[in-house]
Amino acid sequence: MKTNKVCLMVALAGAVTIWAGGAQAASKVFDTFGPKYTSNPGSYYCDFGAGNGACGNGTTMLTHAFKFTPGVSGALSYIDLALFNFTGTQGATVTIVTDNAGAPGRAPALETIYVPKLTTCAPCSATKKQKIASKLHPALTAGTPYWLIVYPSAYDTGNFIQQSPSATGPEASSVDGGNHWDVLTSPLAAFDVFVQ
Repeated sequence: MKTNKVCLMVALAGAVTIWAGGAQAASKVFDTFGPKYTSNPGSYYCDFGAGNGACGNGTTMLTHAFKFTPGVSGALSYIDLALFNFTGTQGATVTIVTDNAGAPGRAPALETIYVPKLTTCAPCSATKKQKIASKLHPALTAGTPYWLIVYPSAYDTGNFIQQSPSATGPEASSVDGGNHWDVLTSPLAAFDVFVQ
């Protein structure tokens, strides 16, 4: 009986060790936010569907992409992005792709995440941090460039992506859903990337 109790205790201790080992903290591998998650709330990119005239012309879609290079390899855990809705249908689609000769790659995406509910613009002058959790956890390699693309969720969607207070880098825009990109060196979006 005593031997059985000892065996059970050893087995439980092993299970606890295995479980604890699986719960690793995420590590930040890229960051354009200012101190304490600040952005430049007065400066932003506007992503909008073709039917949204509040920020666009009401006839063409506009989407933006931001290049990032992780400093450490790991499986994508989540992204914090200064993103919010100001008009029209709620939501955004966030896609992670590889780099293609200095522009966002077309296919296949490493992951596409639909975010159905965003913080609203109230007030627009405050930093809005949206946590976007990965479900597929694709591998990101240190020193390899990737792109974070933010698409409006619907024809009438209007979303703001707040800019970083200090970081600049490759930023791309597309009016045809990502088939063609115009790439400039501009302020980056305020965002960070965490891996496990």
